[in-house]
Amino acid sequence: MGKNFQKYFCLLLILGISCVVFTSCGNKNTRLGQNSGVYVVGTEEINGENFITLWKNGTPKRFSIGTNVNLISSATMSDNGDVYAAGSENINGVRTATLWKNGVAQPLGESNNQITSVSLSGNDVYVVASGKLWKNGVAQNLNSDGFLYSVWVEGNNVYAAGNTSNTEKLYPVKNVEILVPHYTTLWENGIAQNLTDGIDGIINDFINEYSKGWTKSHYNKIYCDPSPDCIYVSGNNVYVGGSVFFNSLDYAALIWENGKMKYRLEGGGSTFSIYVSGDNVYAVGYKDDNSIMNRAMLWVNGNATSLSNKTSNTQSVFVSDNKVYVAGAESVNGNMVATLWVNGEVQHLTDNEGSAFYVCVK
Repeated sequence: MGKNFQKYFCLLLILGISCVVFTSCGNKNTRLGQNSGVYVVGTEEINGENFITLWKNGTPKRFSIGTNVNLISSATMSDNGDVYAAGSENINGVRTATLWKNGVAQPLGESNNQITSVSLSGNDVYVVASGKLWKNGVAQNLNSDGFLYSVWVEGNNVYAAGNTSNTEKLYPVKNVEILVPHYTTLWENGIAQNLTDGIDGIINDFINEYSKGWTKSHYNKIYCDPSPDCIYVSGNNVYVGGSVFFNSLDYAALIWENGKMKYRLEGGGSTFSIYVSGDNVYAVGYKDDNSIMNRAMLWVNGNATSLSNKTSNTQSVFVSDNKVYVAGAESVNGNMVATLWVNGEVQHLTDNEGSAFYVCVK
């Protein structure tokens, strides 16, 4: 968990504590109806009580989930309006992976764990936690030696992304070794594919940038740790967003399309959602900033735009009628609050502490 703690720690403050956050990626291509509206799913803490909130055109509908929540890591909404959130809660003193449907808890029975991602397909609910994939509460051990961070279901195909162990490929340069302990891996219907395209180029760029400061008097061992952030499927194309960390020195971000590196994202960062519209590939997430802790980012075809000058993050992106909707959180008077950006214009959905995890227009 050390890498993931570094990767996600302080991404946002939920429920009054610092927490490690994972998220699902993107949104299904939701059908637009005659009475279309903007839907956002997120969290709020009100007087010590935790809520999953559905905002329709800014109007909230709240589902209480009590006071024992450890964290919320993912949320989504079904076509018929049911609201799902995933994460963990404290049950008899044990952190337990939990799914909430319209505020009603459905624990998985997994101790010291959390659901990292949830995806819907018709009446079926898919979640991932640790190395397991659940369909309607039935578990499949998919990744025995690592974690699963994202799940996506499209038709009859089930995609999951996580990390699998590598034999630590070495890059000896002068007096430094760069060790790669994991592969970023995509499973399609249980069949694994390692995503390595583009990693060598990122490592070489890192070496060229930092080797100037490496002296013969010190031996350096640096871990290069690629990790997936999210999945998105559009037609026959499967996109995976990922981050590549080099200890605490530097990090990069990229998007794979069908196993090949599509974009290396300008400025680096972590991607938590992808959406494809026409010829454009949108991605949102955050990047570390020297002046603030994290800064909400939007990338279009790899080109970066900052959405905020405050501590902030983004979790979900949706494009409709030439408008780009981005859901996340931004600091307001010292609290992270659920936030929606529409073509870059910010809208705070609440005054209560929490975050937005999902946005769609339908």
